[in-house]
Amino acid sequence: MAIFLADADRNVRSAMRLLLEHAADHRVVGEAADAPALFASVVIMLPRIVIVDWALPGLPRQDPLRLLVDGQPELRVVVISVRPGDGDASRRAGADGFVCKLEPPERLLGVVAGLLRGG
Repeated sequence: MAIFLADADRNVRSAMRLLLEHAADHRVVGEAADAPALFASVVIMLPRIVIVDWALPGLPRQDPLRLLVDGQPELRVVVISVRPGDGDASRRAGADGFVCKLEPPERLLGVVAGLLRGG
């Protein structure tokens, strides 16, 4: 499954890439360190899932996920954050899933697997 990663921290992106590509039949098709690169890349690479840090530089404060999902109804968005309280705000903004970076890595795998099953 094609996944796109967006986090300002290269080490976080690398860790997620390793986790996803080794745990299942996932393929990371791209990465971005800021929102402008994310928005530009997603329309070209057409991933099935985008995993995006809620604190990604350049992510709009108003309706932050709209530019990702406009015109791509099949795209699923998983928000990650170091702050557990960001889960509610990200879901209100349209995220399909939320994972706190402080949770075990298996949590991210579970959320991605659930979305791929249609959950």
